[in-house]
Amino acid sequence: MWLHGPDLFNEEINAGLAKANSDLSTLFGGRPFAEEILGALDGGLRFVVVREPSSARKSAPNALQLPGFAAVARLKDPAASQRPLRIAFQTAVGFANLTGAQQGRPPLELETERHDGKTLLTAYYSPGDFAEGADEMEMAAGRAGMLLSLSPTVAFAGNSVVLASTRSLAEGLLERLSADAQDLQPTGDDTTMANSALRLRAAPLRTTLSENRERLISNNMLEKGHDRAAAIREVDGLLTLLEFFEQGIASLRVHEDQLQFSVRLTPAEE
Repeated sequence: MWLHGPDLFNEEINAGLAKANSDLSTLFGGRPFAEEILGALDGGLRFVVVREPSSARKSAPNALQLPGFAAVARLKDPAASQRPLRIAFQTAVGFANLTGAQQGRPPLELETERHDGKTLLTAYYSPGDFAEGADEMEMAAGRAGMLLSLSPTVAFAGNSVVLASTRSLAEGLLERLSADAQDLQPTGDDTTMANSALRLRAAPLRTTLSENRERLISNNMLEKGHDRAAAIREVDGLLTLLEFFEQGIASLRVHEDQLQFSVRLTPAEE
């Protein structure tokens, strides 16, 4: 789709793709992003969002509670592809530190670990940096606790690559991957063999939203102009609605003469 953008999208979208291709190619050391980076992936890309235990919940209960998120893929030629991906991750951490320094944010540290055929590159903030130099207002708002809960990681094992928001999530996903390429495909539901698929489980989503309830209420009041009572009713209404469902599945299948989009909602068991 990226390479055939001129035939698929309008001028505005294609201009955005061209800019993204240029920026990403710079990040990957001058390698053409569409041809060499996307082309290195061996079919199938999975995005995973999960609720993870976070130190931010203990250090700053009012902090924004972010779920863990990751991208999982397989490489056609791991020997040729791992090095540019490692360098790109290191470059991204360097850019983050440059922009962070301008905003008064402590730098990310980077460490590499190799064991049991796995390679992990992890970036993290040092708690000591926040304890010594963080602004009290920022600490009270929980921003420092949120940053400390993140440990961006790129991990490799065999032909698998995982880019995750935390080291624990990257390690957990590597453990679950096997040599079978079907591990990248959900099984046992309508998403099997779909071109694109989304599966959303209601219980962890509701838990994550509940943990951020006060922030959702505040945002509702600011963005929609509601008073607190109306904002509470709207947010709690959404949380109540999620109690009625176990999961939702959406899938897109491509056939020779048609596109088939389907949605299935599974009600919660009584």
